[in-house]
Amino acid sequence: MTGSQAYLLSSRAAKPTPIRPAGKQQPSLGAYDPDDPGGAVSRSCPPEQLLPPDMWRGDFGCVTINQDPASVPLVPGCNTTPQNAMISFLLPFYNRQWQDIQLTEHCWRSYTYLHLDRVNADRAGLSATQFVQLMAYVQSWGFRTSYWGMGTPDGQQDLNGCLGLLMPMINALVAAGPTVSSKATLLFCEETNSCMSPATLDALVVAVAPICKANGIRMRHHFTSRYPAWPTAGMSNVDFWARQSSLGVEGLCYQAIPTDPAGTMMAAMWDTRGYMGRADINLKLTAFELRAEEQLFGRKNEQDGCRTGLEATFATRGSTNYPAVDGYGNGGCRIDGTAL
Repeated sequence: MTGSQAYLLSSRAAKPTPIRPAGKQQPSLGAYDPDDPGGAVSRSCPPEQLLPPDMWRGDFGCVTINQDPASVPLVPGCNTTPQNAMISFLLPFYNRQWQDIQLTEHCWRSYTYLHLDRVNADRAGLSATQFVQLMAYVQSWGFRTSYWGMGTPDGQQDLNGCLGLLMPMINALVAAGPTVSSKATLLFCEETNSCMSPATLDALVVAVAPICKANGIRMRHHFTSRYPAWPTAGMSNVDFWARQSSLGVEGLCYQAIPTDPAGTMMAAMWDTRGYMGRADINLKLTAFELRAEEQLFGRKNEQDGCRTGLEATFATRGSTNYPAVDGYGNGGCRIDGTAL
């Protein structure tokens, strides 16, 4: 049975719109990470007004579900260290029963975003319309859905190639109507600087931004580790973000070097926040991908990822010219395991 067939079969048997399960206490994260030569670690909550009430709360890389690891289906790209550490963007490969199990776990952690990926939806056999139907189902649980419109498997693309990959999904979101499209966030590409030139990215944003803005689809960037921007020749990092803001891009889903100690990681993120803040203080930076690769290979666990996500979110103090960290995409909660 293909992924598409499995999804359609599970869709026919779908239950009525679910009631979102309430959050649950999660395991303690232990002690904060120590300061390191590269930077200090924030260990206290900044003034609450600096934590946006609608900030990004999610974990695409390592939600360890309460199931026997041996019972969890093996799908392409899944985590096996342990096998019950689930990767959200592989959701299209699972049937509705396993989708619901994963969504329940995300609700128990009080997460508000569920991240998906067009490349893996394609691999699972879903059409653009079916992928949007899956997004709508996830949204019915009370989540916003984000997704990578392109990915490194797509290779280097020119503008026409990018539009050929992105527009079927954008058109399907538009066709689904504002109740779905307004709860979707497009990350143009997984690690954009690996997939297109700066000039192509600029042209791509110019081409699709009017459609996205007209239909409430939010837009973000995602680059390789520690990359702060992807400017064209002669343009500074600040200039890049000023232009992106003017086109309607709301910010960056930041990717760290996963092996960096926490202080060093936050210092690097601070530099990126500075470029963005000098361009437009309203731009958003989410500590999106922090320990995911280390978790995939069993060198870190979910609590490690959540602790780093907490420390990143606490790193909102300092100059008012630097935007607050707008939440986390690789796990997070308070040190005692309660929701942040």
